[in-house]
Order: sequence, then C-alpha cells, then structure tokens
Amino acid sequence: MSSSVEHPKGKTSFFTRIIWVLNIFALTGLALSYLAAYVSPNKIWWLALFGLGYEIMLFINLLFVVYWLIARSRRFWVSLVFILLGIGKYLESSNSILSRRMKKFYAKKEI
Repeated sequence: MSSSVEHPKGKTSFFTRIIWVLNIFALTGLALSYLAAYVSPNKIWWLALFGLGYEIMLFINLLFVVYWLIARSRRFWVSLVFILLGIGKYLESSNSILSRRMKKFYAKKEI
C-alpha cells in the first residue's frame, strides 16, 4: 500500500480535500499579508491585520509544506512558491532576526 495521498483510481480522499481547502485559505491569508505592505491602512484597514499576522501565516504554510512532503504530494510546490515569493520582503524588514544579524555582520565589515 502506498503512502501517497491519492487513491489508486486517482481520486483523492475526503481528508486530503479538506486539507487542500485549508491550505488554500492559508495561502490566501499569506497573499493578503504580502499585499498589506503595499496598501495603506487608511484605504483598507482590515488588510493591515493580515500584515500583522504574517509570521503566523508563514508558519502555517510551512506546516502545509511539511505535510505535503510527508504525504508525497506535489502540492507542496504551491505553498513553497507562495512562501518564496514573499520571503524577500520579510528578510528586508528590520524586525526579522536574520535581517538584524546580517546588518551586524555587514556593519563589522565596513569598519
């Protein structure tokens, strides 16, 4: 018996479909959090809430990537591509731990 997410006839199980729908909701939340950086809260106030929840949405989508990898499904690519599309913006922000470490590293080299 294969540990793949699909049945032998190519039909997906009900559980897999539910997980996929939840993954789509998480991807939508992640996309909205990316968009929040470009839209003024004065115009669309609720979009700023998604921006505040970026790290949570990123973590949830990383969990979906792990799930799809364990399930041996190609659907992991969808979540991974969405994550990679916006990770640069996160690394640029002054709030990220990696960004602070990089700034310290480059500050030492300039001296």
